[in-house]
Amino acid sequence: MKKTVIILGTVLVFGLQWFFASKMILDQENVVATGTAYKFKTRPLDPTDPFRGKYVALRFEAETYKIHEDAMPYSETLYVYLKEDHLGYAEVDTVVVEPLERTQDYVTASYNSHYGGTLRFNYDFDRFYMKENKAYDAEVVMRPNRNLEEQLDCYAIVYVKDGKSVLDNVMIEDMPIKDYVKENRPKTGL
Repeated sequence: MKKTVIILGTVLVFGLQWFFASKMILDQENVVATGTAYKFKTRPLDPTDPFRGKYVALRFEAETYKIHEDAMPYSETLYVYLKEDHLGYAEVDTVVVEPLERTQDYVTASYNSHYGGTLRFNYDFDRFYMKENKAYDAEVVMRPNRNLEEQLDCYAIVYVKDGKSVLDNVMIEDMPIKDYVKENRPKTGL
């Protein structure tokens, strides 16, 4: 009897883990399949996280919003409503602490700072995971372009639906980052 309860409990725990993992994957697939694609202008960087491994960190141009000094109360979670600029890139339309009753696309973001009339926030999709050697290669390829007046066109493709967001890919000069890195990797001479 005791052995049966242990086996049933173990099967139930594994079943619940599979269910929740599958649901998360299906939810993300639904956002990609039925959501709206936005292009967020970005600059890739290559940090390392000892627990999560190598990834390309993304710093977006659309991570700030001009407000009056005391116009917005502090909130951990912000609702960022989006629109497209004249070039087709994502732009912040408005930022609020409670969701609005609009049909307009929005994403959630975390409060970062507020100074001088500028609200700064971080999106939930600011990391693009790659193989360890590819993440470093992406950073090396981008390094010479940081100080140029004409920088490479970099953007993240993010699908948005009902406040949920999924980072699909990072593009450099309209090419997926993995392909761009493969074609432009510096030759080491080894």
